[in-house]
Amino acid sequence: MSIASEAPRAARRRSAGLALLLLLCVGPFLARPIHLDEPVFVWVARQIARDPLDFYGFELNWTGTREPVHAFMMNPPLASYYLALVASALGWSDAAVHAAFVPVALAALLGAVALAARLSSRPLIAGLATLFSPAFLASCTMAMSDTLALALWLWALVLWDRGLRDASRGRLAAAALLAGLAALSEYFALALIPLLALHAALTARRAGAWLAALALPLGMIAAYEWAGAQLYGHSPLLGAAGYVADYHGATLAAHARKLALGLVFAGGGAASLLFLAPALGPGRERLRWLLPLGLGCGKLVLALAIARGAGASTLAQLFVWCAAGVGVLALALGDLLRTRRPESALLFAWVLGCFAFASFLNWTPNARSVLPLVPAVGILVARRLDRRAAAGRPARPAGIAAGLALAAALSVAVLDADARLASASRAAAEALVGGLRAGGARVWFQGHWGFQYYAEALGAEPLDRARSQLEAGDWILRPANNSYLFPLPARSLGPPSQREFPVHCCLSTMHPAAQAGFYAATFGALPFAFGAAPPERYFVYRSRAHFDFGARAGTGRGRPRAGPR
Repeated sequence: MSIASEAPRAARRRSAGLALLLLLCVGPFLARPIHLDEPVFVWVARQIARDPLDFYGFELNWTGTREPVHAFMMNPPLASYYLALVASALGWSDAAVHAAFVPVALAALLGAVALAARLSSRPLIAGLATLFSPAFLASCTMAMSDTLALALWLWALVLWDRGLRDASRGRLAAAALLAGLAALSEYFALALIPLLALHAALTARRAGAWLAALALPLGMIAAYEWAGAQLYGHSPLLGAAGYVADYHGATLAAHARKLALGLVFAGGGAASLLFLAPALGPGRERLRWLLPLGLGCGKLVLALAIARGAGASTLAQLFVWCAAGVGVLALALGDLLRTRRPESALLFAWVLGCFAFASFLNWTPNARSVLPLVPAVGILVARRLDRRAAAGRPARPAGIAAGLALAAALSVAVLDADARLASASRAAAEALVGGLRAGGARVWFQGHWGFQYYAEALGAEPLDRARSQLEAGDWILRPANNSYLFPLPARSLGPPSQREFPVHCCLSTMHPAAQAGFYAATFGALPFAFGAAPPERYFVYRSRAHFDFGARAGTGRGRPRAGPR
């Protein structure tokens, strides 16, 4: 079935329906607080609004010490350029920032459907399976680079496929341009270039205009590298690669843990596959190799659970999502072995490449890094349903609808839990910083993410492990669940008080105590965790004496000095 053969009216109705569903899912969460790494993208966008040609030309304390943004920002700036453009019209409120990325998410969703319409006869199923995946839905309104890179990735594939089949140099050039823009959103999108080359080689079977078109995204990245070196004195891409390399272990056990985590996050990120599995009909002939794969998955999960000190509930969830991750790879491999068509090879390479990056090449597995494979899984689901129908064993519509409804419920629950976590950070900043600053005291804080965004806006200062100087009477706020925390001078501080801020009752997205690490598996082995969700805990200290962090950084010891109580 070709894209052109679809009735335009039916395609418009489908697009409108998907847009409505997307808005119904994310609309209630548009006003949620700025969260996780969003502050950096927002601050870069504000810098771009001031000086578009010096996008990283400011300093920020994001890693525990103040440093130039280009020293730690591991993403290209295109998403922040987009945000700066939209915010100039909508403003910088939380709702406006998040609303800016809804059209981007819709573009990604419609790109997945457009590609599915060429590769299957059930593009709507592919679109719904994509929409109702936790990795996609939770990323839809995030003011970061993920959905923008995905939208550009998908439309590059759509135009590339059309250009190859129509021998259209214009479409090939447009696809190459979008591929270059995707790489300027996220470096991982460079993987799109060999993916386009593979599809062209298998479809056209000879060199042609497509080969010259691929020089465009390479030239765009080279130009960005040159500009980055001129502006900031180093290669942005090599800097990101060096950051990733610092997190990689070389032992067999380390690679086994990466494989297990990759399967868990792929399965959880593309969870719609799990709920649609009964409608896909695994087939008796597959049980012979699914059983040993399941046993291998069980061994990996058990080793991972032991390494992480996981309990029985976490172990069960790890096994479920690991099995779903195996299903993701098996679905792509099964499609390739069954059809042996160029589009099957494209989908298999797409899924396998994204999985390999998320598991072994990225700094840590996370739901954001498996996002690019989610639309491919949706398309593979639609193709599997096509084959069942062609074999005279069509899936029941009620079974498909039930699976999609369960996937939607899970994905919205994950989005809600993540929004509540963001709200807890803002509530903590308002309650703690606002209350202490009202008395005229100086307030310092540790931790970053959304808490830093709101704490700084309220007048608190981030502690600098190399520069800050505490005075007697200063207050320090320290979140228990955050990044780049460093030891405090216990002898110079009074005993802490504690404040707790509630989150979702039974679902966690980012907390080590729950083994939830949606944004970083270093925080937890699950993309999201069911069970009693730990509240966000903050410790409040008051300084009893002067303390110079810079002196401690220089000599190994600080110089406490008595002061008034």
